[in-house]
Amino acid sequence: MSYRFAHLSALVLLCTSLTTLAAERKEFNQNIKEADYSFQQQTISLPDYPAANGKWVDLYVSPTFAGKPKILLGSIHIHDNNSLSYVLNNQSGNGNDNISFENLRCSVQSFRSEYNNGFRQIAFADTYNKRWLESKNAPWRDVGSNLSTTTPVQEMLSRVFCDDGMPRNDAELTQRLIDRGTFSAVQNRGTGGSNK
Repeated sequence: MSYRFAHLSALVLLCTSLTTLAAERKEFNQNIKEADYSFQQQTISLPDYPAANGKWVDLYVSPTFAGKPKILLGSIHIHDNNSLSYVLNNQSGNGNDNISFENLRCSVQSFRSEYNNGFRQIAFADTYNKRWLESKNAPWRDVGSNLSTTTPVQEMLSRVFCDDGMPRNDAELTQRLIDRGTFSAVQNRGTGGSNK
């Protein structure tokens, strides 16, 4: 009888310890706190109006894109909220300037991420008076996931800056733009040369 009692006691002890272990494991899993991935809006100051001798670099969008977009190299800046800003000249195929100061956000890859890659146009250039006209309402527009889009330049910039994670500083942003978003004879992209 003592053998059965010892066996039964050991079985009860094993069940109790497994129940305790399962409860502890469940409690541990419930207490894990994932980082806050919500987007934190930041106020971004307008840059100086682009100088006439600014270094503009031609962007490559696709072989069929008729526009001549350019980005001002010295204007590309990274911000603390996983976004960046830049001055873009979304020049038409006819050479008409359409200069804007834009903010692009890159989403954080997480199941809890509440936002996608997106951009907003903070200000537009008044090319006659050489000044910025700040947008009264600069809503975020999603980019980076549409195959057909009305914003192909911003879609391309989203892929350049956000794919493979956001670069850590302004120099890495600029280098990634040069490597992935401009003419490259080696990769047979676009036609070379900067016009402005």
